[in-house]
Amino acid sequence: MKGIVSTLLYTYSNFGMRLVLFTAFMLLPYVAHSNLGSTTLENIALRVVNCSESFDLADSDNQTCGFLIVPEDYSKPEGNRIEVPYVIVDPTDYIDPELGPLLITGGGGPGNAFLKPYSVYGMDDSSYVSFPLMSTSEGRQLIILENRGVGKSIPNLNCQELEDEAVNIYKLPTGHWHEGYLASLKACVARLSNKNINLNHYNVLNSARDIYALRMALVHAEVIPENPVNMYGISYGSRVALYTEMLFPDVIRSMILDSVSIQELHPSMEEHKNFRQSLDELFRECREDKHCNKAYGNDLEADYYDFLQALYEEPEEIDVLNPKTLKPEKLILDNYGLSYIVALNLYSLEGRNNLPFLLRTAMNGSMTALSGAFTEMLHGEMKNSLDEIAFYSYLCFDSSYENGGFPELSESDLEQYPTLKYSSDEDLKFMTNVCGLLDIDAEKGYLTRNDIIEAPVLLLSGELDPVTPPRNAKFVADRATNAWKIDWPNISHDVLSHSYCAEYIAQEFLLNPYQEPAEPSDLCDSPIPDIEFKIY
Repeated sequence: MKGIVSTLLYTYSNFGMRLVLFTAFMLLPYVAHSNLGSTTLENIALRVVNCSESFDLADSDNQTCGFLIVPEDYSKPEGNRIEVPYVIVDPTDYIDPELGPLLITGGGGPGNAFLKPYSVYGMDDSSYVSFPLMSTSEGRQLIILENRGVGKSIPNLNCQELEDEAVNIYKLPTGHWHEGYLASLKACVARLSNKNINLNHYNVLNSARDIYALRMALVHAEVIPENPVNMYGISYGSRVALYTEMLFPDVIRSMILDSVSIQELHPSMEEHKNFRQSLDELFRECREDKHCNKAYGNDLEADYYDFLQALYEEPEEIDVLNPKTLKPEKLILDNYGLSYIVALNLYSLEGRNNLPFLLRTAMNGSMTALSGAFTEMLHGEMKNSLDEIAFYSYLCFDSSYENGGFPELSESDLEQYPTLKYSSDEDLKFMTNVCGLLDIDAEKGYLTRNDIIEAPVLLLSGELDPVTPPRNAKFVADRATNAWKIDWPNISHDVLSHSYCAEYIAQEFLLNPYQEPAEPSDLCDSPIPDIEFKIY
């Protein structure tokens, strides 16, 4: 890739330590943008690394891995520097200079890494399997930029203290569970603070600035063409894409937003309501499905809420396999823990189809299936975890405009969704405590959006999505000059991973984002998966 690097010795001050990096660097001359504060190209660098050694990715002649080096605080370009991982994949045959690259705006979460083998959206041997039609097969470069603080970023805002205590924490009932969780978070925050890391700068706003900085550096180095980029954002990555388009509309050609996370909604409050509505729909579908109804009963929904109430009043012990020791542990199952497991299963069609079986067997006294789900959840907490401090840093930034914290549920909320008390009320109080611990300040002017979205946008939503439902996409469509909104039946979160047809539609959209794409039924033989409840 021409013009990428010159070899030099680059020394900089990072979190109070002098680091000397003997590597390939590119030092860049002066260019400014008002939304980067006082940061210019002189304050930005690219560090190219070996893909297998640094990112656990297979090395390839058409793949470049590196770190974007930028100020932690864009208003203080001479201060602390951070490193954000990126990957560029070139088309095998040729790069069409007329096509802008496709840039993936990080993983979901927030705090979920894209460039991790264990990530939900991660890169294993089938790297980029969902994206070739939209990018490299068309002669378009593919770029992945992690969100700052996440995955292989330096610093990484993971909380090992929390993961080490996960089993012990889940041995406690909810009230004490929160106390144990907060104690581990407090230790983690103290460790990061001692390294001179300012959590106020790890948020969606600065992730958007990082995208602009990377594009600016790559264009200047003649690694990518000067054409505006196309962005793909999944879940929280869609929020990052929306911020990027808001701050830097001139460099964005189009956006594909999958499972849209919007800016206006209170993220925690709304997600709890969305989960409840998704669960209501699940129970309705089971009642109307003759096989599910026969296997699990017409009263599955009522029995579930009776079970939830019983756990609220008297939690039970449940045997769970410790992922570290591979030995059984007796953990506490209360209303909060059961609600959490149910919510996790609603994310995918497979998990959704399994829920009636999971719940009915537990209510009948057999905890085997539920114990397996609890073990899987615990494995995720300890082994495949998102980066917890990044999660809370981004989320608290997004939420702090709500009267300084997370409000308690209103009487009208509880009237409409009475069972929210089993998980949501405790969760909202807990989040208020977490955000108080992190002491995040939001730039409040950026947290509402009433301006017009200028870039053409393709909006993909799963009708069964419990966290980013189709109405989020409608919110964006109503503010866009050119928006194409497609809702997918029988799909939950992350449409592109669950329908091959979505990739064809995205490909068509990128060829001409101002033209309405074809309907899924016109492009694909069977674009909609079937709902098939697990029956025993």
